[in-house]
Amino acid sequence: MKEETKDIIKNTYESIYKSIISNIPIVGTALNELAFDYSSRLKQERLNNFLRKLMEYIYRIDENIINIDNIKTEEFHDAFESIIQQVARTKSEIKLERFRNILLKQLIALDNYDIVETYINITAKLSDRHLEILHAFEKITDVQTNCRELIEIRERRLEDLRRDLREADIMKIDENTLKDNKEIILTKIENCENEINEAREKYTNAQDSTESEELDEHSSEYLHFVKDLESMYLLQTDNINSGRLAGMNFYSLSEFGKKYLNYVRIV
Repeated sequence: MKEETKDIIKNTYESIYKSIISNIPIVGTALNELAFDYSSRLKQERLNNFLRKLMEYIYRIDENIINIDNIKTEEFHDAFESIIQQVARTKSEIKLERFRNILLKQLIALDNYDIVETYINITAKLSDRHLEILHAFEKITDVQTNCRELIEIRERRLEDLRRDLREADIMKIDENTLKDNKEIILTKIENCENEINEAREKYTNAQDSTESEELDEHSSEYLHFVKDLESMYLLQTDNINSGRLAGMNFYSLSEFGKKYLNYVRIV
């Protein structure tokens, strides 16, 4: 179809829609302005603001890392077009910053567009609340990992100590020595139990810290956002089938979640 024909069809539809909206009682005129005049101005303002901030940021970075030839590629064109479309539909400063960073990375080193498109689409889907929760999980990732590793190590140690305790009863030694040995083992078991309980409490407290003042971690709203993040493979359910954390429903940042956050970081 010729461009001229496309323009005619577009203008015809626009005229029809304007006519229909204008005839809506009471609010027709206001809706007409919102749908066409205000909407166009708003989108243009968002694009202008995004491009101005992009330009300001480019001025601040080392120009030697920019590969100007990337702009001439089909991959960059596709990424730029996709990001511009999303920018026109968002007012979130956090998301705009991430779109900027994705675009800047393409100026430095082009990535496969399928990968770039995935990160653009994820950024478009995430609300500021999603991002707040995601970053909260990122902050506790190391704590969760360290606690789980410590619990696993101490639980293996507990098994060894309990085996030593059973074997002590069948050893052919005098009663006083047996008593002393068992007291030493029992003390070690108690210390091991305390360390496990402390690590478990620390792990649980870390999970609790992902809630905000507005969202309690047990609220339906919080769970909605967490489930959204899980459906995008940014969070994962910790599969804990044994030990002191068994049966408890924990979430953590997935490997893909880590890759996404690293990708959209500031250059």
